[in-house]
Amino acid sequence: MANDVKLLELKPNQKLLDATFDGYKLSLEPISKLKFPLTIPPHKIVPSEEQYSSLHAQLFGLQNHLVRDPWSIDTTYFADANRNIQCIKYNEPIGKLDPLSVVYKLRQGERSTNDYNISFVFVSEQYCLLTDGLGVIHVIDTGDRFKKTEWKSAHSEIGLDGSHRFYIEDARFEIANETKFIYCVLLHVEYVENSFETFLNLVQLKQELNGAWAKTTLKEIRLKNLPTYCSLEPRSSAIVLCTDRAVNLGGDNDETKTSQQNSEPAPEEKSIPFTWTQLDDDIFIKFNLTTVQQKCDFKVTSKDQWINVTYQNESLLEGKLFGEIDSDLTTWSMESERAGAGAPYIQVTLVKKDTSNSVWSSLLADQVISDKNDDEPAEAHKYGLTSVLQSEMEDCDMDINELDNDYNLLRINTTTFTVTHKLNLGSNRPLFALNQRPGALPAIVIRSDVDALIWAPKFSPANPSDWSLSHEATLNAFGYVQASKQQKKYIQCSPNADYAIICEPHRHVFIYKMNNSSALGLKKRGGGKVTIGQQKLFSMEEQDEILGMVVENEITILLTEKYIFVLQINA
Repeated sequence: MANDVKLLELKPNQKLLDATFDGYKLSLEPISKLKFPLTIPPHKIVPSEEQYSSLHAQLFGLQNHLVRDPWSIDTTYFADANRNIQCIKYNEPIGKLDPLSVVYKLRQGERSTNDYNISFVFVSEQYCLLTDGLGVIHVIDTGDRFKKTEWKSAHSEIGLDGSHRFYIEDARFEIANETKFIYCVLLHVEYVENSFETFLNLVQLKQELNGAWAKTTLKEIRLKNLPTYCSLEPRSSAIVLCTDRAVNLGGDNDETKTSQQNSEPAPEEKSIPFTWTQLDDDIFIKFNLTTVQQKCDFKVTSKDQWINVTYQNESLLEGKLFGEIDSDLTTWSMESERAGAGAPYIQVTLVKKDTSNSVWSSLLADQVISDKNDDEPAEAHKYGLTSVLQSEMEDCDMDINELDNDYNLLRINTTTFTVTHKLNLGSNRPLFALNQRPGALPAIVIRSDVDALIWAPKFSPANPSDWSLSHEATLNAFGYVQASKQQKKYIQCSPNADYAIICEPHRHVFIYKMNNSSALGLKKRGGGKVTIGQQKLFSMEEQDEILGMVVENEITILLTEKYIFVLQINA
């Protein structure tokens, strides 16, 4: 089965990396905002005494209670304490909020100690899938949401087996052979075998000829933690999820535990992944090790324009280099694992012989065509895959809670229920998911050196094996910035990647704009161009907890226990 899994790699677009970016400048200019008091607080329940696991704490504490409508710009919804769904509409032409309007009223149900918060997902221009937190799933006909008409219930029934409450992780609306389908992934936490586990249930809702909807539970996935990314592909042909633990695809067979065993190379293969970066004079090749190895098992030889790195007499890297090196100055070292420094690694340092044309567009000569486009700027290659902020990662740059984790992005076929594609991210936990287009698979934002890169899944329904991630945009230095924020609750950026936001649980919201109009024309002392971003801080007077955040291109909407705030970032 392992041979059927396609291993992916990330290839950043050099055109989207800004080697001249030199950080953010704090702006003291006030942020234009609107403040709207709530007459009814948002619906929010806290875990009961039976929901005491860390999984429950994450699920309840990090839930975003604001739900963005991807089909209607600047329209957001939330559930209030009376179990009403309220609509927040920002009127961009006049720069104000329209009055809040109740579009749907949930009936009061029987409460239990296992209740969840209300959650809902917009699956099309007409339908919304909603769970009341009491174990019932609702198909809602929203009508024309631009007119803010009252929603109507099209179908309601018990979502799982009646005893389990759940959260809607994602949902898709499909039409096949003139029949309407809604596929959804329902998440709940359950105590089994002396520990709590996360269950992801793939459920199908099919509209029958008489207009009624029939529910079928198709598949089940079990995890030891909450997924850091989980989404259904359009047409619901696959589930894409990211986790740092083993994945059980509904069976006890070891072949179904895919995260660590199913899709990795066989143990006898000695392939070790490597990355490389460069400066004006030097080339650095880093081989990441999963465990501490013996230094005597490695051998590095180099001469003129040739390199060969072996492990236990098997080649890890061999070939003709892009340019000549001074082989007498070649060095290599093994760095053992240190507290806060991540996994051990081997680093090979090469010294370029000719520094007059110091930019290498690839490590090996036979990779020039695939690694470099003729129209890419030389500045992007001068620093390899890094920016002007390139430096050795220090202990404070890393999240100490993530150092020992090994994250994998998996694509699971919903028909065969097997893993078809896998991307290993190491300890690099995805930062957040970004919905850029209605109905599309959310992009995934991953840290790369100091930056945060936005990767959009690319696939062809006609050729499911042709699945990859495309580098769409870059949040300059944001990977470094977010690592320093230990109290972050929500992280998001605008769909056009113009600015990013870090929101703390109370009061503070940090805004990072990629472009700073007040810093145009800055140069280094040596004459090189420098790009500066802009940082702003929004502080609330109240100590209320921030319960939700939605980021649009022009505005950011915040939901607290007593107020709605609209930050007019670009309005």
